[in-house]
Amino acid sequence: MPYFLLHDAELYNAKDTTMTITSQSTTIAKDLLSDTNPDKWTAEKQDEFSNYTGQSIAAWGNIPEKSLSKLFDGSDDSLNRPTDFISDGKLIEGKGIAPPGPDAPAESASALRASISKPFFGFANPSIWTVSGTSKGDASTCTEGGCFDNMFSAPPGIDSLDGKDFGGITMGDLITGSVRMYQQNGNQNGGAAADPSNGGTLEDLYNQDITTPGFIRLPVCSADFAFKAWDQSGGPYTNMVNYPCIPHQAPNHCQDSTFVDQTSDASANVLDCMQIVKNIQNTDGDWEVENAIGNQHQLVQFGSCAFGVQGQGKNGNVAFNIGAQDIVDIITDSVRQFGGSGKVGAKGVMSCDGTVKGQQVEWGLY
Repeated sequence: MPYFLLHDAELYNAKDTTMTITSQSTTIAKDLLSDTNPDKWTAEKQDEFSNYTGQSIAAWGNIPEKSLSKLFDGSDDSLNRPTDFISDGKLIEGKGIAPPGPDAPAESASALRASISKPFFGFANPSIWTVSGTSKGDASTCTEGGCFDNMFSAPPGIDSLDGKDFGGITMGDLITGSVRMYQQNGNQNGGAAADPSNGGTLEDLYNQDITTPGFIRLPVCSADFAFKAWDQSGGPYTNMVNYPCIPHQAPNHCQDSTFVDQTSDASANVLDCMQIVKNIQNTDGDWEVENAIGNQHQLVQFGSCAFGVQGQGKNGNVAFNIGAQDIVDIITDSVRQFGGSGKVGAKGVMSCDGTVKGQQVEWGLY
């Protein structure tokens, strides 16, 4: 347009105006979501993804309608926006350039489709992998000759991410976007999803950069870290957020415990007790404790702090088991309840797995 030929700086102002309109539309789109609970995404959890695609297309159709309604709703903001759009002759056609023909070039329609497809599939493909079900097989396979670890398999469809299909996204885009998200969140998985009302995020999406942090949300971790999660037995860990890049789940053999405050000036230092927690959390720590004689057994110690257990009666068990997670939970709860002075001492009773059946166990933090 002639206006922009004469005013280079105004071209960027128009770009900002366009991005403002886009931001308004994306904000409305977020408001149109009736429920953020993925379990209530559709009427049936088993619905094919094509159903949601249809919902998305319908939502896109609603956005212009809602945007126009918002633009002309009579509010103070709605009066100011049109003024900004048309000020200084921005929308005057002028005489320097002929008006465009009725038919847009074919490449424009293709570019428009690509501009929609790339962010759509860039967001959708990782999301589908995340909710696609349980792991493919077990982490280990055992035969008469012994057991061996299985290998990871690539997610279905990854060989199609060569830049030719799915809006032109590549495996490199998914990797870069996930790592950028991980780095922005302090080198941790999780963090907030991309917010189109954020200027930096909107600028990236405006430039077709789907690697903007928070848009692609695949978890990041080493192969060894992921394998530990895959290899864990017991518990629905595959349903945890960021699986398989989740902290290793330490063994847990005991039920809820009672807590009795035993803190005195001679009690253990809280910092020493919390160091025990740091030393054994997310490990494979597992203790089989003798129960035939019924003596007290110290299991862990650091500095002034120690943790020990003793079975209450035989109950048919020659031994019982204590897991690292049991100790972590007990010490953490004891410090939270009784460690305000910097010292902590506590005892309690819990039921743990025995060789035959549940075993009542008395524990002490001293």
